[in-house]
Amino acid sequence: MTAPAPPAAPAQCHVLSDTSPRVFAGSAAEECNVLSDTSPRGFTGSAAEECNVLSDTILPVTNEGSPQQCHVIRDTSGEGGAVRTHGRAGDSAGGTPVAAWHVRNKAEHCVNHTFHCVRDSCTYLAGAATRWAESGLARFYLDEKHARDLDTLRAAGRDAHICPYEITRAALAFNDVWIGDYNYVFAPRNRGLFYEQPGFVAARTLLLIDEAHNLPARVADAYSHAFTAAEAFGVRDELHRIRPLAALVTAWDHWCHGLHHLRATNALPPADEDDIRHLLSELARLITTVPLDLAALGAHAADLVWQIPSLVDELATSDLPRLWWCPRDGELALTCLDAGSAIGATLREFGGVVLASATLTPIDGFAAASGLDSFFDSQLSAASKGGAAGSASGPQLMPPERLGALNKRATRKLYQQLTSAAELLRVEEARAAASPALMRAHTPWRDGAYDIACDARVDTTFQHRSHYYTTTAATIAALHASAAKGTTGLTPVAGPPGNEGEPTGGRRPSAIAVFFPSYAYAEAIAQETAAMAPGLRVALQPKLRDLAAQTAWVEEALCPDAALFLVLGSSFAESIDALGGRVTHAMVVGPALPEVNAVQRARLAEAARAGLARDAAFRRVYQIPGMTKVNQALGRLVRAPGQRARVLLHCRRFLEPGYASLLAPEYQHGTPILDDDGLAAWLG
Repeated sequence: MTAPAPPAAPAQCHVLSDTSPRVFAGSAAEECNVLSDTSPRGFTGSAAEECNVLSDTILPVTNEGSPQQCHVIRDTSGEGGAVRTHGRAGDSAGGTPVAAWHVRNKAEHCVNHTFHCVRDSCTYLAGAATRWAESGLARFYLDEKHARDLDTLRAAGRDAHICPYEITRAALAFNDVWIGDYNYVFAPRNRGLFYEQPGFVAARTLLLIDEAHNLPARVADAYSHAFTAAEAFGVRDELHRIRPLAALVTAWDHWCHGLHHLRATNALPPADEDDIRHLLSELARLITTVPLDLAALGAHAADLVWQIPSLVDELATSDLPRLWWCPRDGELALTCLDAGSAIGATLREFGGVVLASATLTPIDGFAAASGLDSFFDSQLSAASKGGAAGSASGPQLMPPERLGALNKRATRKLYQQLTSAAELLRVEEARAAASPALMRAHTPWRDGAYDIACDARVDTTFQHRSHYYTTTAATIAALHASAAKGTTGLTPVAGPPGNEGEPTGGRRPSAIAVFFPSYAYAEAIAQETAAMAPGLRVALQPKLRDLAAQTAWVEEALCPDAALFLVLGSSFAESIDALGGRVTHAMVVGPALPEVNAVQRARLAEAARAGLARDAAFRRVYQIPGMTKVNQALGRLVRAPGQRARVLLHCRRFLEPGYASLLAPEYQHGTPILDDDGLAAWLG
């Protein structure tokens, strides 16, 4: 369904903040500019919370070839965070207001009792174009102050008998700022919503990516697929029930047979991979040509059926490295090992890109994982070719065809390829322009906010951690006792969110936070702690996906006699702001290195094939992801001026240069703890 064409968007995009702005601008017609923002956590609001997003950045656009739309792309996996859903963004900051729309997924819009989007069988979709003119739903994009939260959209769609998702689809083109999940830009199956909008031109769009440290993993997940024989047999039963063309049923039987006979393996043999590819190709050909009653087939079976042609198209159009493996008998997994080239190609489409996160460092690791290294090489190459073509006398910057003994003719040809100092300067300028601009917000209030110690008494590697369970539990009890005494010299903390200016009744909260690399490790230490310190209440984070439920659990668990056991890399460790100023003592039980499994071994081998040495490959595949989770968790402890945190890094690896160098600057150079007396002295 299409809506009337929107008026031309103003060729200007402001990203505002409460601090003095910095400027980053450029012409999309010449190159794609990339800005990496590493502002510390707590310095500004999240990109999905307001449209005056991203710390101290403003992008003024004045020329014809520059961005005219602003897209804020956020990692919203497992979150239900609220976004301001009415009014014009920028009003509160005193800047030029822009209209913003927060996009939720189609299932959340659905008002049917079962989400199964088939146009002919859904009464909210069938004939919607005819009902639209009299529905009055144009108010959602004509009145920028109209509420457009999900409940309002669903109610309006139900009253007009039009799918609420179509309201979002129609309204997007009338809004300057689109806020949505990564998938709307980077996932092949979801990007149509943005890319098919009337008037959308990526080269004239500014792309803002919040929580950019999650981008490589999220895009790799979007290019990964999994199949099971059990689900395939379920689809076969549904196909037998609706009786489509026999050729499709036969091909699906072969697919079931192939999956059923797969045995667990870390890598599928090439011959088996070829057989699977053939089965997928044949199925994709039939699925896209044979008539299917999708409504009768059912939502789950239809999704599984259409996953196959989507995968075949993806395999044909992208050459991302994938591991074909079987985690269990009767299961097939296609895991993307590195989505960097896909990310770089997508970023190259946009007129400007801002990558915002508190944990983009080390920049070389993030650049490699996001395809930015090859991205800038291509930008430099394009700039060099463009400059050579644009100059009548300027020679192309090509290396000599050969060196060595030259005759007169070859010498003349080589001389023609030499260049001038001015041309070399132009190449250097192009190289500088193709490099990312790295910005970091100045936050003097974080200086000295952390008191860090590194505990060398224990080894938390998987092979040895069980030998130190008692030591770890005793350390947790000692840390809690120190927090309860309130003799650490830390300043009074702020109250709960929304009452930051009100101190917590003059009393220091004695709850502590303990971060673990896995649930299993946390559960083992919880049992040990219960036996050693029965008076200490251990609150192990539940497996909740809703952000509001997670926040409610944290509020309930923050009692004086509690130790919150949180898992590094989870939403509790990376998305909950309630800990800032309310937890003054914390402990990180080892670096959160990824589990050693078939996928990680394949990634290590892929890095080696890319030319990395053994240590460099281990750093990229294991150390950087693990230490990024540590930095993310610690950043949640100090969120505003006046807050302090005393943190114990509980593993001898934190003292090793390879790990210590990956900590954020404010967490480095901690006090080494070599024995029990050293711990007691540090705790005071």
